[in-house]
Amino acid sequence: MDTRTDGRALDPEAPEGSIVSEVGLEREGLRGDWLAVSAKMVVAGSTEEEDGMAGVYITKVPRQ
Repeated sequence: MDTRTDGRALDPEAPEGSIVSEVGLEREGLRGDWLAVSAKMVVAGSTEEEDGMAGVYITKVPRQ
């Protein structure tokens, strides 16, 4: 995931045409097998109030 990622690849409910515009690691974001990140998605040419969204996303990290 980076700032070119399609917003719907991260969150299926993200606005159509959105891209990830900001990514952050949550405080204490890596615990055991779990990783928590924050992400903001926007649609090019619109304002955050119109078509933006943000959230905290958690995923299980595979063991190697």
